[in-house]
Amino acid sequence: MSYKVALKVLPLIEGRISLEELSNKLAASKATVRKYVKALSEKGLVREASPGVYELSELGHLLIESIKTRLLGLLSDEQAYVFTDPFTSTPLQLKARSVQQLYAILKYGLVPGEVFLEHLRKGYVSQWLQGSVKDSYLAAILKKANSLEDAVKILEEYVSMFS
Repeated sequence: MSYKVALKVLPLIEGRISLEELSNKLAASKATVRKYVKALSEKGLVREASPGVYELSELGHLLIESIKTRLLGLLSDEQAYVFTDPFTSTPLQLKARSVQQLYAILKYGLVPGEVFLEHLRKGYVSQWLQGSVKDSYLAAILKKANSLEDAVKILEEYVSMFS
């Protein structure tokens, strides 16, 4: 399931909503809505409150909040993410001033994967995402990355949501 589907469905889930109500709001068949809800549930964004009634999970609320507070422009140099050598703390000659830049830096190998993974493991990336970017959702899902490839995939899906 794409994030574009999530963007279409999640804002319609205010409180608790039945499959039928959601189907009416989306002007889609119950079968299609059931498929959407199942996919959102598998991503941890929606949970079944009672049989046939759904609500946003904590992660779903975080995604909605991230969308509402998303900074579309570039961050200042002071707010940019500065990559440092994890062993010497020496700054590398590269900064990420947006989530899109972070994605490009990782995808094209502009920073060694071990450096990024160490920053991720130590919580530096999450702190930047929550503090400067104001995106608790992305911080939460990026923590689940076990490899550089996982992180790139998560960022690619996330960035595609806004393009």
